[in-house]
Amino acid sequence: MTVVVMAAAGLVWYAAPSEQLDWTSGPPPSIRDKVEQMILERRAFIQLSETEIDALLKQYWKRQAVINEYAVVTGARFELTDNVLLAHTTVRLADTADAALVHEFRLDWEAPDIVITHLSTRMKNIEFPKDWIRFEQTRLPLELDPRLPVAVKSVEFMGDVVEIQMNLRAPGLFNN
Repeated sequence: MTVVVMAAAGLVWYAAPSEQLDWTSGPPPSIRDKVEQMILERRAFIQLSETEIDALLKQYWKRQAVINEYAVVTGARFELTDNVLLAHTTVRLADTADAALVHEFRLDWEAPDIVITHLSTRMKNIEFPKDWIRFEQTRLPLELDPRLPVAVKSVEFMGDVVEIQMNLRAPGLFNN
């Protein structure tokens, strides 16, 4: 019995988060403001920084925090390197202990969506089998307000920045 208790205590200690993660972040970026600035600067793209992406994704993940009946995400931090997104999370297990998990996702541009595909989950150096924690493939539509004079042309993942290329949309300009 002592061995089981010591093993459980060791697992809780190993899984414990090394950083406090929560759902707070700066305000999410205003895409409308970014588009207005892009037009003023006569550029054909806007960029979202890793910090802005973190703020956007925290809003989304907070609404999707329940993994299953025994696991709830209580905080996150997102890290972007090209088209690989790492979600550092704190997960409350069976309402008793916290575990630090890192989920790896691949980001792809398939017009008009950014497609997010789960690749792996690990606890420190231990990678979990794919069927232990699953995330369905997610499609994030990048449709802008139709009142804006631009539309999304393409998306590029560059280091810790997402660059969204735009096309000018001038309704009625060429219509007879």
